[in-house]
Amino acid sequence: MGDQEYAHLIDLIFEQDEVARFICRKLYRWFVFYQIPDDVEANVIEPMAQVLIDNDYEIRYALEALLGSQHFFDMQYGGLIIKNPIEFMMSIVKTLEVDTSTELDKLHDSWYRVFGFASGVQMAYYEVPEVAGWQAYYRAPLFYRNWLNASTLPLRMAHTDTFMTNGYYPFQGNGDLMRVDVVKLAASLDDPLNPDSVVDELARLLFPQPISPERHAVLKEILLPGLPDFEWTVEYGDYLADPANSDLASAVDAKLRALVKAMLSMPDFYLH
Repeated sequence: MGDQEYAHLIDLIFEQDEVARFICRKLYRWFVFYQIPDDVEANVIEPMAQVLIDNDYEIRYALEALLGSQHFFDMQYGGLIIKNPIEFMMSIVKTLEVDTSTELDKLHDSWYRVFGFASGVQMAYYEVPEVAGWQAYYRAPLFYRNWLNASTLPLRMAHTDTFMTNGYYPFQGNGDLMRVDVVKLAASLDDPLNPDSVVDELARLLFPQPISPERHAVLKEILLPGLPDFEWTVEYGDYLADPANSDLASAVDAKLRALVKAMLSMPDFYLH
């Protein structure tokens, strides 16, 4: 065979259907969940593998089969994956629209601060630890759970707390304070005058799964500690009528900040 021996070996490997199944399991673990029960093996992995084989191992077609399937959009498979550190930090900065400077040098310093966050919780971008990548993507049996440990969990919690309280200045203090503006966040909701709607809309924004009535009640109590619903409607309505009033703005901000801070500390926010 000479110099073509390696090509013959590759052909022999790809003649085995198990190769397609192996690849499809990896794709499934990346996009859905690391556990693959027998029914998923039969109803999802096998058809995906056949698509891969039929299309000469073009990954695109197998991915289209998975991402376009009813299985992928089934609610029971939402919120199974722990966010990696970059996803976690960006879900704060982007989802909650944390302000960053628009000037290029200051914007750079803001994003450099985010880079520092990711590095501290063990996922510095462009610094992959080994050829295989980060352990959370391949190391059984924990897979994504490897993102959380005694060091990284307290750091994640500290970051969310700081974004909700004092905020962060960009790297070298060059730029605007990076802090969640909860009043601006509330203004983007469909019905910010209704405390039930505030809780439900924020839950849909921050959590991958609907919350239970019991969880809803706990969060609503944080927004309105021991108060009837109309108190929020009146208080927020008064603020809307006079947004320049610092006392009204501070009262609304304090209640919303307590609510969002509590939501960011819940396990639900760590999942996608």
